[in-house]
Order: sequence, then C-alpha cells, then structure tokens
Amino acid sequence: MAYQRFAWGPVTAQLKEEPEVLEARFGEGYAQRSFNGMRNALQLWEVSMPRLEPAFAPAIRGFLADHGGVTPFLWRSLLGVDLLVVAPGWKIDDPKNGEPWLVLNTTFKEVIG
Repeated sequence: MAYQRFAWGPVTAQLKEEPEVLEARFGEGYAQRSFNGMRNALQLWEVSMPRLEPAFAPAIRGFLADHGGVTPFLWRSLLGVDLLVVAPGWKIDDPKNGEPWLVLNTTFKEVIG
C-alpha cells in the first residue's frame, strides 16, 4: 500500500516513549516484568507548527481530516526517521498577538502498518 506523506513544515516536536510492559505481582513485593509484544515502544510525538501561514491551514486540516485518525500516513520525525503515524486529533489556533500566523498542535502516534 502506498501511504501519503505529511510534508509540511517546519515543525517543533517532542518525543514521548512509554514501553508497554506486562507485569505480574507476587507476594512480598516481588514482580516479574516482560515486554508486551515485539514492538512495545511505539513513538508518540507532540507536534506543533507555531508559525503556520493561514493559506496552508485548509490543506493541512484537510489532509488530517481525510485520514481521520484511522488511516496512517508517513511523517519524517525530527530524528530523521520515516514513521507510519496517525493523528487522532488536532487544533488550529489564532494566537491573536498581531502576528499573521496560526498555530497547529497535534499528536502523531506511530502505528504498525
């Protein structure tokens, strides 16, 4: 399957990783932990476009809406790696500070294709 690419930028982003772990607790404080699957540490990126030109906002919103948080797309992370991600939600704000920019905030969740 050919995936579309989120090609707008520049963006600022923060990576959050929380490995999924299975844990069995026993008496006296003993616990046993193991990985929950082979890919248990998928990446979660908080993405922001703080200087989004208003002319690009409809195209970016349309791209995200077309994928609807369900259909994955490609995005090159700030680590230089192409990831297959979904965006479960997004927000476009007008900071009303006299600047001619909008601000886009979203989360890109890595998925397995």
